[in-house]
Amino acid sequence: MIIVSYNLELENSQAIQQLEEGNLMYVEPNNGGSISAYSIEAVLSDVEDKIEFLGYETHDLKDNAVGVTYRNLITSDKLQLLEFETGMYGQSPFFGETLMQKYIKTEQKNSSTSLNLIEQLYTPRGMQSVGMPGYVRGKLGLSPDNWNHTMKTTLYTGSWNAFTLQRCLWSTKIFPGKDMISRENGYGYDLLASIPTYKKLLGSTRDISSFPYKRLGIKLKNPGNIDDIKAVRNALNTASGSRNMKIYDYINDSGNLETAATLLDLIFNVIIAAVMFLCYFALSSSMTANMLEQKKEIGVLRAIGMRKSRIYFLYIYE
Repeated sequence: MIIVSYNLELENSQAIQQLEEGNLMYVEPNNGGSISAYSIEAVLSDVEDKIEFLGYETHDLKDNAVGVTYRNLITSDKLQLLEFETGMYGQSPFFGETLMQKYIKTEQKNSSTSLNLIEQLYTPRGMQSVGMPGYVRGKLGLSPDNWNHTMKTTLYTGSWNAFTLQRCLWSTKIFPGKDMISRENGYGYDLLASIPTYKKLLGSTRDISSFPYKRLGIKLKNPGNIDDIKAVRNALNTASGSRNMKIYDYINDSGNLETAATLLDLIFNVIIAAVMFLCYFALSSSMTANMLEQKKEIGVLRAIGMRKSRIYFLYIYE
């Protein structure tokens, strides 16, 4: 029971970590800096045959890394009677393919498309919309299928304010790496938008290819191939500033937890064997002492004719 409990706890810890990490494989600066698409893609050119999808995610709109002196980003109804403190991230079309799909739980979505959630943000309808948490969508009374339902997103900075009217394209119960849940929390919520929509609210004129990104997501053609993972890691380690980058991949993370589970099983098996060994000697000593204390009773039983085998059985039953 203890071993089963520990294994379940390890699996639960792994699921929580993977949900927080979000991507199958990603690169992210350790010091809160930014990733240059030019420098990253230059070093990945030699291993592009191993990569199926590659996508970028921006910093939060409120993050100082995008060069804005900020106060807040507020999502509200048009009259601003209901307000929610939010973050907003822009994601490139293929970033959704690099996410851990099993942790994406949709609450509501546009029923007229089969595109994945991030690709939908790049449709004509999606360019006027955002993906959002189910809780915020429900409170604002929005429906992805009703084009007349709009909300107001306002960016307050130290020198200027900007707002835009947007629609809910889809909402989620859970989304990997983001605060996009269907219940209330006390630390804010996240919105997802296309990068052009993100740039429009930010008022940036920078080219998308030279934009400062927070994260690069990668999906390999053979995600379980250790040699391919090593090759991509080695290529990334040659990029400028690689010493300050965190490189995460799902396979190595899962392997570390499986190793921990195997070690725990081994430790508990050794402990069980040692406990059983000690129990045997404890029981043997107890029975020996009991028989020595009952020498006189055994002698009386033998004197009245009881066979040795019957006496043996008495102690065996005991």
